[in-house]
Amino acid sequence: MRYWLGAVAACALTSAAHAQATPPVFHYSPNPWHRGGRIDLVRAEMHTRYSSGSCLRGTFISAAVTALEIPRVRVRPDAEFWFHNATANGWNGNPWHISRSGSRAMFRALPPALRARVLAGVGDTADFKVVYTGARLTREFGIPACV
Repeated sequence: MRYWLGAVAACALTSAAHAQATPPVFHYSPNPWHRGGRIDLVRAEMHTRYSSGSCLRGTFISAAVTALEIPRVRVRPDAEFWFHNATANGWNGNPWHISRSGSRAMFRALPPALRARVLAGVGDTADFKVVYTGARLTREFGIPACV
C-alpha cells in the first residue's frame, strides 16, 4: 500500500448522547508529512476535536495514535485504527525512510501492550501494516467500547 500523505479519519466526535444521531464527518488532519513527521500538529488537532471520553467511530488513518491517547476515549466496535512508522525529517516519499525514535515517541501514549504489539507489527516501512478494529482493541487491550 502506498503511504498516504495526511491523515484521513472518517469519524465523528460524539458525546454519549449524540453517538447514534451524528453522521460521520470526513476529517483531514494537517498534511505535514511532506516535510517529515509533525506528530505534534496532529496530536494538537485531535485533542482539540475530541474531548475526554469521546466515542470514536469511523476509520482513523495515520491519526490512530493521537486519537487513542485522548483521556477516557471509547471506541465503537466497527471503528478502524491504522498504524504505521513515523517518517524521518525531510521525508521524500520513500516508504523505507522511517524514524525509529520518532515511532517510539509517536506510540508512547498507547497502553503498553498495544504499543509493544504495534511496534512489533509496523515493520521496516512507513506503510500501514497494523490495523485494529475497535472490537479487537476492546477485547485484547481493554480500550472501553461505546455504541
